[in-house]
Amino acid sequence: MWKIGRKLGFSSGELKDIQWLAVGPFQRVELCKTSSTLELKQSLKRKIERRWVEHLQKHPHDFPGPLASVCEIKMEGAILTLTLKRTDYKTYIATRWKKRKRLVKQRPLDREFPLPLSIGAVTVTEDNKIIVGIRERVGLARGLADTLPSGYFNPEEDARWEDCLVRELREEIGIEKFTKLKILGLIFDCKITQQPLLAVNLQLPFTSSEINWIGEETLEMIFIDNDINSIKERGYSWTPHARGKLILYFALS
Repeated sequence: MWKIGRKLGFSSGELKDIQWLAVGPFQRVELCKTSSTLELKQSLKRKIERRWVEHLQKHPHDFPGPLASVCEIKMEGAILTLTLKRTDYKTYIATRWKKRKRLVKQRPLDREFPLPLSIGAVTVTEDNKIIVGIRERVGLARGLADTLPSGYFNPEEDARWEDCLVRELREEIGIEKFTKLKILGLIFDCKITQQPLLAVNLQLPFTSSEINWIGEETLEMIFIDNDINSIKERGYSWTPHARGKLILYFALS
């Protein structure tokens, strides 16, 4: 992974911001949803309420929507199983002040703080271009480049993890179709979001000229040639999740 990361132009510091929790490719991902929620001490709950009020002063449009926290990871052959428990955006945002660094091998993983699952893709067009979006209208990673689509798994809306992927594809690229899906692995962002992301590669049945959608969270869409040198030459400020997705994509191609 480090070798591919250096070829892509990422520094040692940027690579240290990434942890690979599970490396594929995987044939399928199974989500086991529990009925339990993250148990928090009363003193921490009070801090969460205060920090959420402070957060809303800067981001008044945010709301405490439902999320699914990853509490266990299991790999059996080509099957990746994630056990999830309920949490919400308020708890996640208000506990990000606790630096997670790298996840240790503890059970459950979310013993002290939520680790909300998100889904993200390296999307490649029919004319062999990687889609890149500059994130703007978001609370985290604003102004940084990220491969699209990506977003939180919603346990109330998404029956399957693929449902989250299609929803984000529609919201951020304006399409819902893909011709091929490859499950790359599970990445942990140690710096910005401090959460795990399920990374996939999507092959799209559209050329770059046929995609001109600008979503609510995206300021600009850019198309880069699908090769390592093109990524390196661009030199964008990538999010840790984006770096991890790109490394897995080229490592498993």
